[in-house]
Amino acid sequence: MGAALLLLAFLACDEGTWLSEQAPYEPEVTFMPLQFGDLTSVSVGTFDVCGVRADGSLSCRSEFGVEPPEGAFRSVSVGWDHRCGVREDGSVDCWGDDEFGQATPPEGRFVSVSAGQDHSCGVREDGFVACWGSDEFGQASPPEGRFVSVSAGEEYSCGVREDGSVLCWSDRELEAAPSDGPFESVSASQYTRHICGVRDDGSVVCWDAFVEGALAAPHDGPFSAVTVGSSTHDDVACGLRENRTIACWPLRHFENTLEDPDNSWLDTFSQGKFISVSIGFKKGCAVREDGYATCWGDVPDNLATTLSVTDRTSNSLTVEWAQPVWEDGRGWERGTPPWYYYQLHASQSPEGPYRLVVSGLDEEVTHVVDGLEPSAVQYLALLVCDDFECSREMAVVTTEADGPVSAPPTPPKFRGKKIVHSEIFSPDDAKLTWEPAAGATYYELWRGSGSDLPFELVTQINTPLEAQSFEVAPNRGSFGSYDLTSWKVRACNKAGCSPFTNVVTIE
Repeated sequence: MGAALLLLAFLACDEGTWLSEQAPYEPEVTFMPLQFGDLTSVSVGTFDVCGVRADGSLSCRSEFGVEPPEGAFRSVSVGWDHRCGVREDGSVDCWGDDEFGQATPPEGRFVSVSAGQDHSCGVREDGFVACWGSDEFGQASPPEGRFVSVSAGEEYSCGVREDGSVLCWSDRELEAAPSDGPFESVSASQYTRHICGVRDDGSVVCWDAFVEGALAAPHDGPFSAVTVGSSTHDDVACGLRENRTIACWPLRHFENTLEDPDNSWLDTFSQGKFISVSIGFKKGCAVREDGYATCWGDVPDNLATTLSVTDRTSNSLTVEWAQPVWEDGRGWERGTPPWYYYQLHASQSPEGPYRLVVSGLDEEVTHVVDGLEPSAVQYLALLVCDDFECSREMAVVTTEADGPVSAPPTPPKFRGKKIVHSEIFSPDDAKLTWEPAAGATYYELWRGSGSDLPFELVTQINTPLEAQSFEVAPNRGSFGSYDLTSWKVRACNKAGCSPFTNVVTIE
């Protein structure tokens, strides 16, 4: 096999346009099930997604590779960086971060458990609540009395008493919970201060733990469950209706509306029938009636990965990539979130059209692409997707064909202009631009001065897949003055180089 020249570039999508305005492209999105499916419920936290299977075993996806314990569980709850579940015998098992004791549950039998940010709470079989972990704000000091459900939040906890009233506790001054119950369940955000509850008539009410006033909530129930989490812009809630459909909405004080153009993912669960839903930190999952989970997440734009071709035959090539890493906004470099999957696309031109080669790749980081034309340069793109959208940045690699290849055409739309700097002693520069040439794997930029001096090669540019915008320094005269400088460029691959573009002269 001939040597392949691999060139990595990052390209941006905008409003459904991929690589050029003339090549609209809509990534194909498919459902990504949690491992093995067959789920009865799901819980989403900050770094993990966990579900309970029909046989009671746990299926989890963790950014940090944390494995759940074996055995049968009735329920599972995922917190900030710890997880807790109620086993079939009523005991509670927790795993993960235990800095504050949030993963060290007390003995006894429980009917439910809730993992919050740095603490956990559970309802015992006798109806009393036990909490463990951080009690900095009194969030792990429950009141006396019997409860039917409990939810551990950020700096507070809330529960539903046997009479249907909601009570929240914290050393911080909390707003009173709505008195117009009775309530069947409550959900407190482990990220901020928002709370939602389901009344016994199926209606939903939401409020702020620290600011007076109700939040917007839908009225098209009845609902059987509600979950509170966060998205990129707001805290959000999703409710499971009794007819097994889902509604999601932003939690806001000052805009009494359920519409949110910045959170279009709210429509992710608008179609289909579901049996469980959970919202975590910038992500959520719902279990469909067939037992598979569909998940969405905040697909990061700043993905960084490598994509390479390791082997090529006359009609196939093997592609490998490294799992992307991204900055999470707090300076942490994290791996690919577990609810994402990969899509690989291929084209014979940087402008497309691209065809979907394979979708739904999970932990696989090697794929063989068959059915290639031996004489064609291949452009391959790797996207990271969830069930709602794909990354706006992608790793793209171009590899020269193994068979005969024609030289690329001359790069189109070659232009140049002078850049005048305002500083007295700062010499002027030039900006050169051109469009990509199909089949190119690199470009050569040449410079000349005056009409008598020959052109000389200035640089080789190894980013052939995107339009170029290149600032260059011209020939300098005395005291940094700008001499008459001419420029031209050509596209190249292993078969040779194209004719030069027209000469652009800048005075």
